[in-house]
Amino acid sequence: MVDPISILGLVAQVSHLIRRAYDYGKAVHDAQSDMRKLYTELLALKGVLEQLEELDIASAEPDIADLKRSTEFRSTLSSTSELLGRLMENLNKKQTSSRRVNAFLWPWVKDDVKADIQDLERVKTWLIVMMMADSSPKRLHAKVIKKRMAGTGSWLLDGDFRAWMDGGADSPRILWLRAGSGKTTLHAAAVEKLKLVQQEDPNIGQAYFYCSFDDRESQQPLNILGSILYQLSEHHPEALTSIDKLRKSGDILGESVLMRLISEHMSSFERFYISVDAINESLRCMEVFEMLLHLIAVNPNVRLFITAISSCSHWLDDLQLEEPPNMIEVDMGTGDADKDIGFYIMTRISEERLLKRLSNETKLQLREKVFGSANGMFRYAQCQLDSLSTLRTAKMVLQALDNLPKDIYEVYERILLSIPEADILLARESLFFLSVALRPLTIQELAEAAVLEDYKRRIDEECRLPEPMVLLEICQGLIDYDAATSVVTLSHSSVRAYITSSITREGEIGYFSYDISGIHADIAHKCLSYLLLESFQDGCCTNEELERKFRDYPLLRYASQYWPHHERLTDRHGRHETSALAFCLSHKKAGGGNFNFWVQCLLPYSSRDTITATEPLYYASSFGLADIVASLLTSEGVDVDAQGGRFESSALHAACYRGHVEIARQLLECGADINLCDSDGCTALFWAEKLGRSDIVDLLQDPKYAQTQGRIVVTLSDLADEIDYPIWFCCTCNGARTRGRYKHCWRCRHEKCEKCIKVAGLEDVEKIPESQSRWLCCNCEAGPLKIEAKDCRDCEHEKCRRCWVFNVSI
Repeated sequence: MVDPISILGLVAQVSHLIRRAYDYGKAVHDAQSDMRKLYTELLALKGVLEQLEELDIASAEPDIADLKRSTEFRSTLSSTSELLGRLMENLNKKQTSSRRVNAFLWPWVKDDVKADIQDLERVKTWLIVMMMADSSPKRLHAKVIKKRMAGTGSWLLDGDFRAWMDGGADSPRILWLRAGSGKTTLHAAAVEKLKLVQQEDPNIGQAYFYCSFDDRESQQPLNILGSILYQLSEHHPEALTSIDKLRKSGDILGESVLMRLISEHMSSFERFYISVDAINESLRCMEVFEMLLHLIAVNPNVRLFITAISSCSHWLDDLQLEEPPNMIEVDMGTGDADKDIGFYIMTRISEERLLKRLSNETKLQLREKVFGSANGMFRYAQCQLDSLSTLRTAKMVLQALDNLPKDIYEVYERILLSIPEADILLARESLFFLSVALRPLTIQELAEAAVLEDYKRRIDEECRLPEPMVLLEICQGLIDYDAATSVVTLSHSSVRAYITSSITREGEIGYFSYDISGIHADIAHKCLSYLLLESFQDGCCTNEELERKFRDYPLLRYASQYWPHHERLTDRHGRHETSALAFCLSHKKAGGGNFNFWVQCLLPYSSRDTITATEPLYYASSFGLADIVASLLTSEGVDVDAQGGRFESSALHAACYRGHVEIARQLLECGADINLCDSDGCTALFWAEKLGRSDIVDLLQDPKYAQTQGRIVVTLSDLADEIDYPIWFCCTCNGARTRGRYKHCWRCRHEKCEKCIKVAGLEDVEKIPESQSRWLCCNCEAGPLKIEAKDCRDCEHEKCRRCWVFNVSI
């Protein structure tokens, strides 16, 4: 039996082939150019494979595990191994000990090697595109289809959907389904229909996507476009060549580039269908809708199917288009849904062990009562039949029918009120965490998160749940568990809608009420507390120890990756600033403390030197944590221009690259050098321009941040209001601002003296020594001017710290 191809096995093959290509190039002079190209492609492929290996298949990231287990992925590994073997054979079969003979034989080998190089480029690009499509819709699609009952949805599939799918050139190319409960199931059924059409005709293309409130990656426009391009490339490999050309040219695969690539290659199909479910659940839904409309406008062969909870007219009004597109809008009314709900109820009655034994009269009564109370909502019917099917006798079923909840919210209220008092905290924490989780959680992660309330500096094993599956029993149908992936989610979006609604803010159920921003703040704090555990205080560890800690601490992957994102999604700024600052400052401890351990969790295969050399200010700026940046900038010893990360970038580089304009402003006001270059020789302005961040470009080009002798000029009037006064600037090196309680300049270690500038704020003008209550213009030497004056009266130069230094030196 042949062993399956592994990524590590391929890495070994590539490494061996790299050496062989090098030796061949030395032996055959005419082949050196081609061997250099082969050598470069092999190194690039090795890097991609090593990055894939870092995405541990046992990871808690379900999409990654699904991707690496997929048939396409395994097939690609197998074909890559065959390609590498063929290359090695081509380089071996015609080489002799004679250089002259080798040179003579090279023309017969050259064409084969060039063809193999092209195949290598295609494989490598496919792997890159596969990783780029972070949020794969296949897992969720398989889950929804598994739950769908055959025979439902025919009112849509055989009606408006078929008219849209088969319509001529002049027919509407956009189908909009407005629906509440059940729209995702209908979308999945439509996708299956389109798959059948695609299988019958290779000139038909299709791409689909599911936006989900419990998966942050599925809400990002870039990931939606990446997924569409990935699905397109599966049936049109030429797209991979275009991607590789762009990558080699240095272009960043941003939204505009992906749009252009998708449009270019969709034109190869006679007709291409795009379907997006629950577009309203994307955080940037209007941007996504506008991008999809653009694809429709420039590609006459493309048709678009969208589901949402609201009418398309509201979306079109917000966009204020001059010529709104011609659309078919289908409102999933009660009448349409009732056909499916009635069919669903009778099917369940005929299949459930107890229900099918009921008398015909009781069956009819059950159908009428559940059907009448459902009011067009599938979810209600499902919940009632799930509950009724667990009862022991027909008499108990009849009694339950006399007391059915009036709507789905009353169903949820009864479930929450029935939870035993001892389990209420576990249920509450589980529901809260699942409601705002930024990616799907495993049952082990949720079990750890649900008891975080009891954690301090160390984990008490007695507080952990010995059986995580008990959460399913406690939450009584409000959460779903997928045995194949161990992922647990809220059973329906209406659960989240209920516990965030005003209905839960009063009465007995008030304990389960929350506001989304507040829960993000609590989860950010819990994740940060988790990272501050004593078990992680020693900083960096070996890769083996890191893997063991990932196993021993189930929430570690999620906490390390997502606490900054939860922090940004809260509006309670500064609430946990003390613990966050303590976490960052642990960087100064031996080994880097909890902070460096966190960085290692983010970059598990980076060198220890890269991890320890990078300052907390860099990561806070990269993640957009404005409060933490402000605190770090006023802490002792901070270097605003410290470089770190894999590309030796500064905090300003990170902020500009990620698009955090206010943090870039903070850094500039503290003296960040806009001319500083990273390891690629690029400035922050270069990245801002390349990524199209016009607001940051305007900020960096503001005259008040102009360079003077290699340092940024910072005006007193621009200093942040929250700075602790007094502060001072070093008169020796004109260093960055330093709090008054520190005696030495952190840059040159000069001891604070009378020439070092003291700024006490305008309200304390009287306390400033006479020599410093005036300033002289460093540009034209006019003055002295009063401290209240912001500009020079002669040359209109804006007061800066050099004016104060000039005054003191005079």
